[in-house]
Amino acid sequence: MRNPGVQLCELERQIQELQPAFLAACMALNTEKIELEHAIISRRLTPAQWTYSPDILQQQDLLKQLKRQFQQKHEPTSGREITWVIKLLLATV
Repeated sequence: MRNPGVQLCELERQIQELQPAFLAACMALNTEKIELEHAIISRRLTPAQWTYSPDILQQQDLLKQLKRQFQQKHEPTSGREITWVIKLLLATV
């Protein structure tokens, strides 16, 4: 019987070797999810970043300010829930 550490190293090597072809095949399928009998493969995108022009950043700051002012003057139309919390205090005698 082979050493488990050697088997693990061999398996990791095989995964690394097959990874570029696997990723290319997933991209070629152009689908969000691949469902198989023993696995579900789904695509996940990491957060993107953009470099905006100063004009857009200034407009964004103005919009944030206007939203804050609006929120201070108006009640929310949805999404707010009221939760009551009961805290029991134990008296020591």
